[in-house]
Amino acid sequence: VIEINLMAVDLAREACPPGRLVAGNIGPSGKFLEPMGTCSKEELQEVYYQQAKVLERGGVDLFSLETFCDLEEAVCIIEVVRQVSKRPLMVSLTFRKDGDRFHTIMGQELEECITTLEKEEVAVIGSNCALTPEDMTSLAKAVKALNCQIPLALKPCAGRPKRSNSQY
Repeated sequence: VIEINLMAVDLAREACPPGRLVAGNIGPSGKFLEPMGTCSKEELQEVYYQQAKVLERGGVDLFSLETFCDLEEAVCIIEVVRQVSKRPLMVSLTFRKDGDRFHTIMGQELEECITTLEKEEVAVIGSNCALTPEDMTSLAKAVKALNCQIPLALKPCAGRPKRSNSQY
């Protein structure tokens, strides 16, 4: 964890043009928190504490927490990062569209997610993966309707994977 993250920050800093920022990226664990899964909040935070501390030591300008399908896991990581850094946070969740509503795979509605991240005072709220550009446009309109004043970063995908007969 230490070597890989320090090297990543160093390489990003070398490639970073003057006046631009280097973000320390932290993604989801791939595990589910209790009671849905077997991972406790404390176990999760212990693992992410190491990475956040190393990224802070490496000198990132901000933290980018992305592709979280569970708002609770994202908040867990926000708490960890705040223990080691005062740098800005960009937090990006992955939503699914159900009719005209958006929710995480854990069932957390868009309004709950926006309200929670506003309370956490993140610098940027984002969404990435799973939604097409058209769905991201709808998501942006839904966030605007919630009167969210925090900047929004949207990273759509080209669509859902499709199985084909090819080998790849």
